[in-house]
Amino acid sequence: GNYNHWGLMDCLRQRHFEQAQEEGRYAEAEAFMECHRLALYSTTFNYNRKTNYLRMSADMFLVRLLRAADEDRRDDIPALLEQFGPLLPNYFHEKEAEMLADKGHADLVAIIFDHNVKFLEPKLKAFPQCAELHNKFAWQVALSKARLDQGLAASEHSLELIEASPMYLDTKAELLFQLKRDKEALATMEAALVQDPENEYYQRQLERMKAGERRSFPK
Repeated sequence: GNYNHWGLMDCLRQRHFEQAQEEGRYAEAEAFMECHRLALYSTTFNYNRKTNYLRMSADMFLVRLLRAADEDRRDDIPALLEQFGPLLPNYFHEKEAEMLADKGHADLVAIIFDHNVKFLEPKLKAFPQCAELHNKFAWQVALSKARLDQGLAASEHSLELIEASPMYLDTKAELLFQLKRDKEALATMEAALVQDPENEYYQRQLERMKAGERRSFPK
């Protein structure tokens, strides 16, 4: 019924948007996403309205960022970060970073990760017992490949709060890997696999670390 109807619309919308974005039709992608995003403000039924709106807003940020870079309007980027910034630690990760880097915008990746780290950093003191927050901060640091010692400290704190979490061990392993502490990184990644031996992502991470693929993003 309604759930299937909205789910189909979500799939079609996302495919159309992604195709336009992949082909560099950024203005079209932006207009299409904004049309669907704003509709979620209405009182019409939507099975996952708030989550959809946030995800679509993050997609909107990316396409506006790409459009600004493509049209040589980089002066607009600080305003975009100000507008969408609070969303980015939850929605800008390795997939989005790799997409931007592949399009020749590695400098924008660095700017966004720097923003995310600075946004999260004061919250660590405000919520010292929140393991998820410390792990999120550490993961953003790991992906940014900067401030690695600070990220490692946050990662170790998250593991003090929730011992042996495979997700948190993966974060710590990535930080150690970027710090070129390869033996410790491999041991930590293997510990994550002990906790979740069927996890294909953790298996790929282990192989990536064994191959020394430090410049690549986790996949």
